[in-house]
Amino acid sequence: MSFSPLISDPFLPGIKHFLYSLSMPKLGITILLTILVSYLVNSLIYYRIFKKTNQTPSVGWIPIYNEYQLCQGVIGNGWIFLLSFIPYVQIVYNLYLGYKIAKAFNYKSDFAMILSAIFPWWSLLIMAVKNENTYTTVEQFPLNDIKNHIF
Repeated sequence: MSFSPLISDPFLPGIKHFLYSLSMPKLGITILLTILVSYLVNSLIYYRIFKKTNQTPSVGWIPIYNEYQLCQGVIGNGWIFLLSFIPYVQIVYNLYLGYKIAKAFNYKSDFAMILSAIFPWWSLLIMAVKNENTYTTVEQFPLNDIKNHIF
């Protein structure tokens, strides 16, 4: 009678199961802590940006509404944030939003495009923390300009 190497040790499946059961709660706690830290950092960034733009800073703590308000203040149309839910369109959306945020805070556009393409959170963090740049109101979403140029 021949045995395969995995079955030859009767305690091996039990040890694997025991080690696996020990690692699963740690993995769940690690994922939960990562999500919590990510939420806190993101909310603090939005809090600072809303404070600089003279909007209600507490809006930064409300997950989807803060993105709507950011688009409303920077782009001029809050519903544009729905583009972030479309898989490949969100890349273009994030670049455009980074460009508009940098333009609103009087940064150079190439700085915004490069930094928001490579490190989106870092670009928001830099714009939220630096005190030297002031916020300027931006024009409405350029659909009205496009309509005026076409007709």
